[in-house]
Amino acid sequence: MMVFSFMLQLLTSRGIMVTLRGIAVFLLLSVLMVCMTGCVIEGKTHSSDVNTNSNVYKLSPRATVIYAGKYLPEDITVSVPAFEKSGALTKAVFVLQNLTDGNIVLEYRVEWKKESGFPMRITDAWDIVHIAPASIATLASVGDDAEAYSVIIKIRYPENN
Repeated sequence: MMVFSFMLQLLTSRGIMVTLRGIAVFLLLSVLMVCMTGCVIEGKTHSSDVNTNSNVYKLSPRATVIYAGKYLPEDITVSVPAFEKSGALTKAVFVLQNLTDGNIVLEYRVEWKKESGFPMRITDAWDIVHIAPASIATLASVGDDAEAYSVIIKIRYPENN
């Protein structure tokens, strides 16, 4: 608005007659310029953690899922984990849903991080889950340390190892 009043003063001080049509055109161009330069679209974050086809999705500030297979994001969904204290340790519970018409066998691994982002003990072991068509599997993981805060859930088909 300040720019508009400045331009109006500048034009009238130079003896240029400002018409209603000129003001309307100026406002229209200003709005178009703001719309074209002020819009930002956020996209998916892609990373390669397990192989070059990995897709990384931030589910929440405390949870990230890494699909280590080309078709995994189309075949399954992962819920945002629920976190709770189990004594001194933190527990995360999440749901995998099979979106296909066939049985799915998956390998998954949950890696814990401290609140600072520093990784906890990482193992090479993968767990296996079988999910029937259009069904869900509820999975849980408990952090090994009282400082466990967030999780990275890695999911892959067994042939991707």
